[in-house]
Amino acid sequence: MTLRFYDTASATVKDFQPVYPGEARLYYCGATVQGAPHIGHVRSALVFDQLARWLAFRGYKVTTVRNVTDIDDKILVNSAASFEPDYAGNHPREEWWALAYRFERVFGDAYAALGIAAPTYEPRATGHIPEMHALIQKLIDDGHAYPAQDDSGDVYFDVRSWPRYGELTRQRVEDMQDAPDADPRGKRDPRDFALWKGHKADEPETAGWDSPWGKGRPGWHLECSAMAAKYVGTHFDIHGGGLDLRFPHHENELAQSTAAGQEFANFWLHNGLVTYQAKKCPSRSATRYPPSRCSPRPVRWPCATTWGRPTTVRSWTTDPRHCRKRRRRSSVWRPCWSLRAPRG
Repeated sequence: MTLRFYDTASATVKDFQPVYPGEARLYYCGATVQGAPHIGHVRSALVFDQLARWLAFRGYKVTTVRNVTDIDDKILVNSAASFEPDYAGNHPREEWWALAYRFERVFGDAYAALGIAAPTYEPRATGHIPEMHALIQKLIDDGHAYPAQDDSGDVYFDVRSWPRYGELTRQRVEDMQDAPDADPRGKRDPRDFALWKGHKADEPETAGWDSPWGKGRPGWHLECSAMAAKYVGTHFDIHGGGLDLRFPHHENELAQSTAAGQEFANFWLHNGLVTYQAKKCPSRSATRYPPSRCSPRPVRWPCATTWGRPTTVRSWTTDPRHCRKRRRRSSVWRPCWSLRAPRG
């Protein structure tokens, strides 16, 4: 029986024909490690773990890549907050790289608690700066990127230079929101997005790398394009992630990779989100829905049966005093909660 997947880019169900016979190469977006995860943060890892297992069961040699974004505006902001005099957390004066590594380990514990297998490769953004420089230079040489016009050290992708921009989400450039990732004064078009961010005076010296355009750090979208090309190639089978990443993240990934001459992914697969009270779980839910305190089965099953649709958290408690049924599994209480799939 032929495997068939719903491809977000074409909005159709297509037969799965691997790029390389007998192999299946899958890249999906991992965590930005600025804080502790809740159930929603690990849903992509869960569903693409299930997909990888099924592909392996069907006889494919599976390569999975899940990146770690360990340099980001939010990471720098959270680290800077720990140096403030009124900081009341448990990790005062925590450097950005230490904070990122600490939460990378917390995510690792969450994946393990839910039985999510380790990917074939789990590259960090900070370990692939040379690959990002090479991709930026290729885009500049081909007329699809330019250094900022305000001497900030930023480099932007020129969305007007690429006629296919918007193809993933089927939007026209004129209808898109402005890119909020940098000061628009240095841009040709407010929708141009940052490939490289020039170093700012209030940022740590360690949060910048030398480049042909000045000291700085990579833009979020660039990271995944560079790492995908390195580990699964410039033409691969499946790119995955949550529905909330379709725009702008995946749209920008697709644009910069194809503008650089890559075929990129044959399929774009997006999983639904975990919602609570009809809304996407907010980041503050990490203390209410900690994956590391969950048993796998109550989480894996509803997420598996509602792949592309929202999975709703109806109730939650990890306090054994409030549970009718409880059982000890090592040192973890099985949470009394329910996940509900929408009808239809």
